[in-house]
Amino acid sequence: MDVPSPINGQVLTQVARGTAEDMRSTIASARSAFEDKGWSGQAPAVRRKVLLR
Repeated sequence: MDVPSPINGQVLTQVARGTAEDMRSTIASARSAFEDKGWSGQAPAVRRKVLLR
């Protein structure tokens, strides 16, 4: 799916289309990961170090 620029209408990028079920599944996975605290329970400095690797 094309994503147009609001300035001039030129295509900025393309993104994949998804279904409602894709969204539900993605949200459920994100919620589960957040509640697990394996990642969200880490200190911000620790998460930063992992992301920068």
